[in-house]
Amino acid sequence: MKKITLILICFFSYNLIAQHYLPIQHDTLVAFSIERIINNTKINKNKQNELIITGIADYSGTSLGKDIAQKFFYGGEISDSMKQKSLNRHKAINRFGSDTQAELEYRNYKVNLFKNENWGFVVKTGMYNFLQAIYSKDFFTFPMYGNTYFEGDTAKFSGSQFSNITYQKVGFGWLDKKSKSAICLNLFGLNNASNLSLYDAEIFQNTGFDSLSFNYNGRASFSNNPNYLKGIGLGIDADIRWHSKNLKGKPHFQFLMRNIGFITQTANFTQYTADTSFSFNGFSYDQIANGTSFQSENFAFLDTLGIKKSESKTTFMLPGIIQVSKLIDQSEGAKTKKLQEFYGARLYFSSMSIPMIFGGLDYNPFNGFVHFGASVSYGGYSRLKAGCYSSMQWKNISIGISSENLFNPTGQSIIFRLQCVF
Repeated sequence: MKKITLILICFFSYNLIAQHYLPIQHDTLVAFSIERIINNTKINKNKQNELIITGIADYSGTSLGKDIAQKFFYGGEISDSMKQKSLNRHKAINRFGSDTQAELEYRNYKVNLFKNENWGFVVKTGMYNFLQAIYSKDFFTFPMYGNTYFEGDTAKFSGSQFSNITYQKVGFGWLDKKSKSAICLNLFGLNNASNLSLYDAEIFQNTGFDSLSFNYNGRASFSNNPNYLKGIGLGIDADIRWHSKNLKGKPHFQFLMRNIGFITQTANFTQYTADTSFSFNGFSYDQIANGTSFQSENFAFLDTLGIKKSESKTTFMLPGIIQVSKLIDQSEGAKTKKLQEFYGARLYFSSMSIPMIFGGLDYNPFNGFVHFGASVSYGGYSRLKAGCYSSMQWKNISIGISSENLFNPTGQSIIFRLQCVF
């Protein structure tokens, strides 16, 4: 039974990880301030364009060790000590999330959009992968230790969910030249999507290890279509910035919406559904597979277990992000400030995550040339995390590197941003 479970895990992993994730940073990578370029008429004639390149690779969880996660991503043997350490961290409900993306954004401050001298335009494009899971402790234990771990006991998987989506976007929108606020309308293209939902599922292993009893109600779907684009959709990005003059220190704030929208599948997705109870013993893999693959029409074991296969198309919301935060003041008058605080909250459009709160300090030792910072956060797909960042500005270029997840045994994070004005 352990081998069968691992085969099923590998099957879903292929459809999820092979496509191949990125959380939006706290804006702690100090952005190159274009204010003085707009306000300086000498530079304004020649340098009214801004290019922003961002890359993010991040995964985190409440329980699954990063040593095991790396084995799933890159391959390798999972040792008994790895499994035991992760098992000790698992609770009744556990979460895992992975976000990888690359985005290119161009901002034009020269063009007067709709003949308004305060408006420019923004164009962006990017590629994104988002993988997430919420699962029971037994959902980890059963494939790692096999059914012998549950002798005379029941493995409970109810409420476990797993999903993955890979998509791309191209967008065009409005830009406010003074505040740098922007709203962008996006067109999305779906490359792949897979998901698994176990509404009610459990397995009972008798003490003689000669039979198993299943009780399950769930569904799984994935794309078996070779088309590069398997769906299209619409959505919005928003980056609204404002200066609060009534608060002490007159702080700058940002309201951020990223990849909020929906996608409609244009290609059929294979779906498996089941709501049944079943007991069996003595099956070998050859008997189960009947000489065919899991995706074959002749996979006999599916009918035996009461699993129904169908083809369907659906419309679903993207796992976008909403974030509100206090920004680091980068104006000319704030260059002498050595320390500034930042804080905020982030919400993923997903029932598998919880709201995230974060805060930290920015250190400016050389009047804006170099910035260092540290942060702490709680929520999302993980518990307490620590992060740090550094950035350097030289003439019209700003380069920053950041991590939202340091010293944590259940995740890793790297964020890179390059900004230039020309």
